Amino acid sequence: MIHPLDGVREKIIRAEAHLATLRAEVQLHKEKCTVLAKKYSNEDSLFNVYANFPDPPNSLSCIVSDCIHNLRVALDYLVYELASRNGKPAIHSLFPICNTSNTYHRQVAERDRLHNVPDKAQAIIESLQPYNARGGKRFSHPLYILNKLTSAEKYQMLTLTVRCRAHPVFVLNETNGRKEIQATSIAEAFQDGARILGHRLTGIHCDEAIMHIQRGIYLPFKDLPWADSSVDTVLSKVVWFVKGQVVPRFDVFFNQSTKGSAYFASS
Repeated sequence: MIHPLDGVREKIIRAEAHLATLRAEVQLHKEKCTVLAKKYSNEDSLFNVYANFPDPPNSLSCIVSDCIHNLRVALDYLVYELASRNGKPAIHSLFPICNTSNTYHRQVAERDRLHNVPDKAQAIIESLQPYNARGGKRFSHPLYILNKLTSAEKYQMLTLTVRCRAHPVFVLNETNGRKEIQATSIAEAFQDGARILGHRLTGIHCDEAIMHIQRGIYLPFKDLPWADSSVDTVLSKVVWFVKGQVVPRFDVFFNQSTKGSAYFASS
């Protein structure tokens, strides 16, 4: 038996697959990023550090776009199926995502985005809006993030960059193994091309060393908010919310076949 929400769930599965691919590709790119440590004067353990972080490839941005597209479509499929319970959905139907109550009600009343969607389902959709976020944190709400990314992606590629947090841990490859270098004296985040002068790095016994970064490096969006979070962390939050907090709330409207319930119960 085909469940009305099978299409919704398949889109979420595709989004999860893109997210898994993104995580793997992000890790591969982080392994290409290095720092060069050069001895600073003649004082022991003092080094100048130079960051060499290649730009993330456009292919990563395409994976991000594929992930958010599947999530956005999953929500619109959901509204279509809800409307189908009461007749024929309108061509302009979609799952509204709004930052204010006034905007939401304009979308529903004037643009008829929820045509034929049951009143109780409409109430749930409104409760999920970013402007209803606890503590007024609408701009960190998962649906706000999804809407922001979807809107930005319509006009330009979602460019990523590379950053490293303060107090990173470097890895020095030596003939007898790998050595962790705690860079506790680096107190600020840095990016590609950074010149960090005169920092103490204990454990380097040569004048110059190229090291990878074991902890602290991440890939955020370049020209969007959430610069303190890796792109895969941001998308994970959105996938989790759509899969586990949005779709299951509408199971009750579909003559409950529990075919899909176990899938979402595992979230």
